[in-house]
Amino acid sequence: MQVHAGVVKKLNSEELELELQDRSTPLIIDFFATWCGPCLALAKELEQVKEELGEKVHICSATAPVSFWKNADSSRSCVSMLAREVEMKAVISNSLELHGLRAAW
Repeated sequence: MQVHAGVVKKLNSEELELELQDRSTPLIIDFFATWCGPCLALAKELEQVKEELGEKVHICSATAPVSFWKNADSSRSCVSMLAREVEMKAVISNSLELHGLRAAW
């Protein structure tokens, strides 16, 4: 699968399994829901990170399985995810720094 800088790969489960096997480059996996505003906002920011860092990092996304959201109240889940967005950015930034990479959020 050829990917251009700035493009976050959207993967199915088989492609995700293959991506997980490649340990040569830092990998960020964004599990998201298409109905979740904070998820979509973070996805746009991850596209900017991918554009900035290019092939130094692999960034891919996969929709979270329905079972993940099945017992969650969608409005509460979105609020919770919005509150965690800053925390997620910190985790991603710290992980990238371990590999000598920086992302300008």
